[in-house]
Amino acid sequence: MASPSAAALGAFQRASKLPRVINFSSHRNPSESFACVFSNFFPARCVVANVEYSTSEHFFQAAKATDPDEQRAIIEAVTPGDAATLGRRCALRRDWNDMAVREAIMFDALTAKFTQSFELLTILLGTRGCALVEHTKRDAIWGDGGDGSGENRLGKLLVLLRDKLEAALQRDPRGHVVIAEAMRERGVNLLRAPPPAEAAPNEHVVAEPAAVERPALAAAAAGDGAAAAVAEAAVGARHVDGDERHDGGDTTAVDESSEAAPAQRQKPKRRARLQ
Repeated sequence: MASPSAAALGAFQRASKLPRVINFSSHRNPSESFACVFSNFFPARCVVANVEYSTSEHFFQAAKATDPDEQRAIIEAVTPGDAATLGRRCALRRDWNDMAVREAIMFDALTAKFTQSFELLTILLGTRGCALVEHTKRDAIWGDGGDGSGENRLGKLLVLLRDKLEAALQRDPRGHVVIAEAMRERGVNLLRAPPPAEAAPNEHVVAEPAAVERPALAAAAAGDGAAAAVAEAAVGARHVDGDERHDGGDTTAVDESSEAAPAQRQKPKRRARLQ
């Protein structure tokens, strides 16, 4: 049985034409909709500072906690929804009310997630020219509020990451060659024409965040070699954040998922706290 990431890549390759605006909300049904990979609840393991996280939601929620036991409980939560619930109850770091801090931490989570998986990296880069929108009425900060009035910070951070990765590939011929060769070998076409340029929905702009204290990224520590080729260059300019009802104004993760995928049920290899 294909992994969720592989199933999503298959759905992406079957999509002959991409819409100008790609909406996402749920992390489910990867074989039907590749857009589910953009959810922070999508089961994509990543390693940051030698700690393994089941999802980017686990990373984001653990980063807000100051108590080691609370951090460990969040990291080991069975589902991302459980991690979000624990994150709402934990003692918060003093600067958590600063949106720039939350954005910087989430950008690290997104970078780790998408550079440690060939499938996820391929999908993200393949949306070139498309707006990415977390379409949910439950969140008007990380999402679009359901009617386009929200800030859609998560979608914009994903686009920012995509642009950074593309720029890193253009600057680094070695990385570009490695990625191109790997994609040819797997029959992936990233050269489909992007949709016509139009004014992107939602005018809120996510700026480059200032440097903040957060865990160092382990560059593609658990990922595909092709993804690793761009991780180091992309992480050089560290950046920004989002959540599937994450914590904008503490609009918490209400993802749906009590039936976690098997991968989500496995515990991290190492118990360690974030600094």
